[in-house]
Amino acid sequence: MPEESGGKPWPPGQAAAGWSMNLPAEPLALRQLRVRLRDWLAELGAAASDRTDLELAVWEAAVNAIVHGRPPAGDATVTVRASLDDAGRAVIQVGDRGQWRQPGSADPGRAWPGGQGLSVIRQATDELDIAPGPTGTTVTMRRALSRPVQGEAQPGDYPATAAHHGRPE
Repeated sequence: MPEESGGKPWPPGQAAAGWSMNLPAEPLALRQLRVRLRDWLAELGAAASDRTDLELAVWEAAVNAIVHGRPPAGDATVTVRASLDDAGRAVIQVGDRGQWRQPGSADPGRAWPGGQGLSVIRQATDELDIAPGPTGTTVTMRRALSRPVQGEAQPGDYPATAAHHGRPE
């Protein structure tokens, strides 16, 4: 069962606060993520095109974390954090505890085609940063929302990300 922080529903007249969820790295857990993201974006007053694109981008990032982000030992989890930055852009991070694999790396037992997730995310967001590290990979997505969004920015909540938009060093 996902663990969530950030209150819901939000008081009338206030923009939605940032939130985070820890999910088991299982496809069925993504249903609750999608609902949580959809509710947050609706509360922000985001346009339908923003909601659709961000849902798709976050879904793709979470699927990548499930497929590629398994740690060598222990439970596989996916952490999602969402907030607004100082400019009112949606900033969403998806993190795992696995190790980065270069595109095209063999995935034993994979029975479906893949490899387009990062391209989809790049098309659906304004910025994509990928920060692989020894304790996992964090994908940070940013998108300016079509409708002006007022909310409290939460600077400092996001770890440093790669400056080369999706190309790990």
